Amino acid sequence: MVQWYYLITGLVLLYSTIQLGISAFREQQLMHSSLAGAALFWTIDFGLRSFGPMLAEIWPQSTVEIIFAWAEIVAVALVLCYLALLIRDSKPVFARFPFAFTALPLLIIITFPLVQNTIVLKDWVIGLYEGGALLIGLLVFGVKTSKDERFTLLTAGLLIFLGCFLAVWLVPKTAVIYDMLWKGLLIFGIGLTIHGYQYAEKHADGIVSGD
Repeated sequence: MVQWYYLITGLVLLYSTIQLGISAFREQQLMHSSLAGAALFWTIDFGLRSFGPMLAEIWPQSTVEIIFAWAEIVAVALVLCYLALLIRDSKPVFARFPFAFTALPLLIIITFPLVQNTIVLKDWVIGLYEGGALLIGLLVFGVKTSKDERFTLLTAGLLIFLGCFLAVWLVPKTAVIYDMLWKGLLIFGIGLTIHGYQYAEKHADGIVSGD
């Protein structure tokens, strides 16, 4: 049985991956490649989740959950690398931190096996990193939006992601609106964010501008 919400989200993410991949190829910047890579792993995550019941018939449920968790954690690590690269490139050359520091978020991937078999701790770790990435992204693009309104759509998309994140963690799973709320916010957030990203790339002379 196909879970249609995950399939639709995976298709939206696939479109985002393609668009970000085009930007990465055109700009030839590691920053764009990191974000495209993150979108790809989230596409894999949601694509596999759409066939979750089928996968559970092939592999143990615990194995399936670990696959999902690894796709998530790699995606989050790549987003944090993207943000580190963005912050570094936004600074004057003399004020930039060493390039090697932008790879530090990849340590998350190395340490993740320590918690991958502990369900509660694993979810908390993933949630912590996702929330941290969201807050950093909002701070970075919030500042950019205050200086250049052409980043508004992108920041709005991140705010919707924040609403989705809060809904997942704060709204009781037994609530009638739980699934509809966070799933709807996620799909809308993905669409608005990728549109805002493309708009900023086209009209604001690149994502690094606006500082």
